[in-house]
Amino acid sequence: MRVYTGFPWHPHRGIETITYMLDGYGEHGDSMGHKRTIGPGNVQWMTAGSWIIRQEMPKGDKKGVMGGFQLWANLPAANKMMNPRYRDVGKTTI
Repeated sequence: MRVYTGFPWHPHRGIETITYMLDGYGEHGDSMGHKRTIGPGNVQWMTAGSWIIRQEMPKGDKKGVMGGFQLWANLPAANKMMNPRYRDVGKTTI
């Protein structure tokens, strides 16, 4: 079993990250002031655009288990300098 200590503050630019949680919980925070905990079946969609600093910290479930995946999508050249944005997508929407 791997133990992840998380991903402290780090920069992103010109991409989108799409995080889908299967089990457990993860906390996200960014330089725009967003702070959210995402759980099973939920998606956190962040567009870095021109620049954003973020952190992702695993919280697990009652047993300390956490599972999910993250996709990185490269923004088209015309959108690389767009304003950053953050979207929560709940499991009922998916």
